[in-house]
Amino acid sequence: MSMTADDAARARIRGDLDATMLVVAGAGTGKTTALVQRIVELVSTGAATLRELAAITFTEAAAAELRDRVRRAVDAEAKTRPNDARLAAARHDVDEAAICTLHAFARRILTEHAVAAGVPPGFDVLDDTAERADFDARWGRFVDGLLVDPDAEPALVRGFALGLAPAALVEVARSMYAQQDRLDTDALQALAAAQPGSQGWPVVTTSPVVAAIDEALAFEGSCSAPDDKLLVHLRDVLLPARALLASAPDGDPDGQATLQALDHTPALHCAKGQAANWGNQVSEVRAACAAAEAARSGMLDAVRRAVAADLGARIASFVVTVAEQRRTEGKLGFGDLLVCARDLLRRDPEATRALRRRYTRLLVDEFQDTDPIQVEIAARLAALHEGSDDVADLRPGALFLVGDPEQSIYRFRRADIEVFGRVREHIGDVVSLRTNFRSVPGILAFVNVVFDELLGDEPVPGQARHQDLLGERGPLRDGRANTRGFSPNGSGAGGARPPGAPLGRAVQLRLEGFDATDEADPTDEAAQAAT
Repeated sequence: MSMTADDAARARIRGDLDATMLVVAGAGTGKTTALVQRIVELVSTGAATLRELAAITFTEAAAAELRDRVRRAVDAEAKTRPNDARLAAARHDVDEAAICTLHAFARRILTEHAVAAGVPPGFDVLDDTAERADFDARWGRFVDGLLVDPDAEPALVRGFALGLAPAALVEVARSMYAQQDRLDTDALQALAAAQPGSQGWPVVTTSPVVAAIDEALAFEGSCSAPDDKLLVHLRDVLLPARALLASAPDGDPDGQATLQALDHTPALHCAKGQAANWGNQVSEVRAACAAAEAARSGMLDAVRRAVAADLGARIASFVVTVAEQRRTEGKLGFGDLLVCARDLLRRDPEATRALRRRYTRLLVDEFQDTDPIQVEIAARLAALHEGSDDVADLRPGALFLVGDPEQSIYRFRRADIEVFGRVREHIGDVVSLRTNFRSVPGILAFVNVVFDELLGDEPVPGQARHQDLLGERGPLRDGRANTRGFSPNGSGAGGARPPGAPLGRAVQLRLEGFDATDEADPTDEAAQAAT
């Protein structure tokens, strides 16, 4: 096998078993192979048995593939060492080993410590469809109670007057439930403290808006051009708005009619108008229009915030209640599994000690798609000091992470690339795999150019840095991969790209089938435009 730029890194991954390590592995660099080799090395050297390992990946399909590859690798190693008792035991343990998704691993933890976790032994795990049906049924009962609750009436009346839809409330509830781990006691207390209460609702009146409109309308006679756009705004927008607002019954108990009038009023500000038509007063007219809109929108926003605070606290309380009911009833969704496992590790030292003895090595694949609760579970199991959740306080070799931040795509599931960055900083020992075994040089060169332009190589909050991939395969012989114009360092075939050269246009032309290099036919206008 030929030497690659990553050989030393791969040797470390395989053999440096006492190092807590984060591997940044680009696409096609063989990260799963490296992970499997480390597992085999842990087993064959006696550093850990398969039963003491937890190899975690993101999807069930990936977990099945990883288990199969571990099985084949252990079998292959056992054939070369037929009398090795460790490898013989590993062959027997593959099917029972914790090679699975994180949710499946959390389920193992809860199954082993159900009583301590406060869930019934033999609890059920709901799939997405069953979990949604269960949630909808509980939500329906909650809404039935909410609609007849006199304490909730002020928020509901004001909310519905401003167009709040019941469907929006259930989406808020689902979003909160997906992040239920954030609703701890402090969060619930903060939400409750933000509720307006019976005396805290904003005063709703049309008076300040009407007064500001009158101030603007007072300038109407100052305009010398009947078709001036600011004058048209005064006549076509402010005058009807004033009539609408003046008809609203100021002082109604819940402000419903007033809120609807304010909400149905169009935007009152206007930046149009010619200064010459207003005798140098155009700025004052615009300011009066802006003041009217600020009074209108400010009042509506204050009510919306109060409605959100009141109903948000009620929904949060509902979410926490549902989570506790599900735990007690033994009906857990995928998110519940993680929260219950995390809570067990936080609250039960005896169960935590048992789990730390049971799983001495954690290997996490696709780490770029992890979220804070998953990091906490891993940190608590791998911590040097019991009770710690600090990724900077880990037992040597207890945690091995593999990921590619450029492939982080699950933000909608709370995957956070900044979590990856923080863990990277705390662990410190970062190993990079850059040699790609999958793609031909032309593809890699193109990808490097595109991603270097899109991502750059400087740190940006919330964005991965680009790491160039190095090619191991040779070019295709039939000419299907035209590599002219792109070299592995992103420069053109004719040399480095001049400063300010239109690389984005060159990439676009490349995608359209044109050659964007100095080698192109000078009569090709598209190529000339790109060079």
